[in-house]
Amino acid sequence: DFADLDLSVMCLPHAVLADFEAVSLRADERRKFNVLVAHGQFDARLGRDFGGVDIPFGKLVPHEWDYMAFGHVHARLDVGTNGAYAGAVEHTGTDIWRGATERKGFLSVEL
Repeated sequence: DFADLDLSVMCLPHAVLADFEAVSLRADERRKFNVLVAHGQFDARLGRDFGGVDIPFGKLVPHEWDYMAFGHVHARLDVGTNGAYAGAVEHTGTDIWRGATERKGFLSVEL
């Protein structure tokens, strides 16, 4: 919680998402800005490197978050209208040739 910025950030690491049903995914209504950070994937076709956890997109309540930042998929990819995978800056994964052709980098987001 960053009260001075009127911002709440919820971070969900890989281990938490393994028991997705136990996680409460609601934005903090006390804050003007809410950001969700999660390490998982929405579709097995996006990549299964190193045991990814599937996230049911609808259960994230996407309309409550100002921005959703995702990890695990190592390519730049938009998710819905307010989320994205930035892509790993290193060429990591089980298919290095595919990884070499994917967009990767950092995202700067203004809330």
